[in-house]
Order: sequence, then structure tokens, then C-alpha cells
Amino acid sequence: MKGWIKVMQKVKILAMETKLVPIDEVYANDYNPNIVAAPEMKLLEISIIENGFCYPIAVIKDENNKYCIVDGFHRYMVAKN
Repeated sequence: MKGWIKVMQKVKILAMETKLVPIDEVYANDYNPNIVAAPEMKLLEISIIENGFCYPIAVIKDENNKYCIVDGFHRYMVAKN
């Protein structure tokens, strides 16, 4: 485990900025291969309601000033519904 900690201490996660954007300006990418069953989505919903978002939804801004999801599609679906 100590080796893993050393590796993780060297990992850098970069983000340009963190900000709130209107949900109607966010859309899912068309290459997400992940499928989550309804019971797991319900657990995610409960977790978000009880704890809030632990991780932001990662997006990239497109040429139309909309935001394409690159990570966090299922969190987006919970927030949207």
C-alpha cells in the first residue's frame, strides 16, 4: 500500500476552472459505453441527495458554447431528473 501512496502523491489532476453552468447547456457525449442498472442509479441519487456531489461533472466547452460531458454522465442524469 505504501507504494500506491507514493504513486498517488505524484499524480496531478488538472482543471482549467470550476464553475456552475446551466444544466440546459450541458449534454452527454455519444461515446459513453457505461450502462448502470436502475438500482445502482437509485443508490447514486440517494448518495447525491444525502452527501451532495463528491466530484464535479467534467465537461469541455464546444464551438457552440455548450458543454459536453467527459466524466460524470450518471451524476448528470441524476441531477437532471
